[in-house]
Amino acid sequence: MDGYEGEKTRLNVSSRRRRCIHDLVPALLVTAAVLLIVEHWKHFSATDLALLVLILASVAIHLFMRPTMRSEGPAETSPSTGGKRRSSEVLQVGRINAVKYKARHAVLRATGLTMLIASGVAAAAEEGAYIPLGSTGRIVVIDVQQDRIVDHIEGLPAVHGLAGSPDGRFLVAGSFEERELGAVVPEKPTGMSEDEHAAHHGRSTEKTPMADSMVSALSIVSTADRSVTRRIDVPGAVHHVAVSPDGGTAVVTHPNQDAISVVDLKKSQVVATSTTGPLPNYAVFSPDGRWLYVSNAGNDTVTTVDTDRWQVRQSLVVGASPEHLVLTRDGTTLYVNNVGDGTVSVLDLPSGTVGSTLNVGDTPHGLDLSDDERRLFVTALGDDKLMVVNLTTGVSKGMALGPAPYHLTNVRGTGKLYVSSAEEPKLWIVDQETLSVLGEIAIGGKGHQMVQITGR
Repeated sequence: MDGYEGEKTRLNVSSRRRRCIHDLVPALLVTAAVLLIVEHWKHFSATDLALLVLILASVAIHLFMRPTMRSEGPAETSPSTGGKRRSSEVLQVGRINAVKYKARHAVLRATGLTMLIASGVAAAAEEGAYIPLGSTGRIVVIDVQQDRIVDHIEGLPAVHGLAGSPDGRFLVAGSFEERELGAVVPEKPTGMSEDEHAAHHGRSTEKTPMADSMVSALSIVSTADRSVTRRIDVPGAVHHVAVSPDGGTAVVTHPNQDAISVVDLKKSQVVATSTTGPLPNYAVFSPDGRWLYVSNAGNDTVTTVDTDRWQVRQSLVVGASPEHLVLTRDGTTLYVNNVGDGTVSVLDLPSGTVGSTLNVGDTPHGLDLSDDERRLFVTALGDDKLMVVNLTTGVSKGMALGPAPYHLTNVRGTGKLYVSSAEEPKLWIVDQETLSVLGEIAIGGKGHQMVQITGR
């Protein structure tokens, strides 16, 4: 008797332990679902929704398959006979519980495998180079390993400025097509060649009665399923876009209003505007998000904006008509292309001074740094050249590239550059070491502010 009771107690304790472990699984799955909702609710994609449904279905099945407590004593003793007798009812419960345990384990394995596959598919879907094509109203997505177009994102009127979130989950796309406040965003724009010209060379600074009622759409695009998840109205046409290091804020430049707009991406609304100077063109955040740097083509300055209050703290005079910017990873050096005099200004940010000036050729436009930040690449649109400056030695060299090399981006981790043309609907693929053209990609439009997503 004592031996039987001890064995029964041991089995019951073991069963309770198993139940506790199994009861933890639904709690962990529910926690994962809550975290998925909290983290992604503003950028919820179809992939996120499918994953959430899978998790909740797994929880339901897991709870339904919960073992019956009577299985804790699979064998019973009859004191009157002095021997063990297995009840048919208990035996049946034991069989049912065995099936339930197997089903629960199968569901867990299937859920884990599906979540792993879904995460891999989502990460693979996100990776690539995203290139806005202005008046075509679309973004092309390029596989940077195979250098081919794998997708298009449609319904983005006059898309010019583009920036990606630090985690790669979404893009913020700006439009240079204005409309009256409250008007419907058209699915496909009719054209914007004049607007693109105005973005770079400016319109009249005279304010009209309609100026305050004209808006453009800032589109939030999920990189998981490449869909537009929401739109946010901002005051006026958008040229370029920057996203803060924490992914919570977007800043857009309005060259027609001499200002920038600050957008809270969680609230989906403009929370501040700041007048930085005439014809603000490009903006970049410091690595810690504390400062924002804006080029002002209308008065040859770069302004430093305090992101706590969105107020201008400093303006540095650089070359003529500064436009594109690129910042080193440590946040200490800012490179500014000066379209009007064919130079790049090198700003030493800790001291707040212009350290040096590099001659790069007529009408510099796109610029970017190599992975090791020892070389600076610049397109000289007016000379039909691509220039590279060795930042250690100061020596520069160039290659013929035409017609009209325009925006460029360092395709990180590949040793390649993508360079668009202002006159032909294509990208050049350029080897960074040899400065030779590896190939071309027909993109169907003029490529603007490029973004590379490298996955989570």
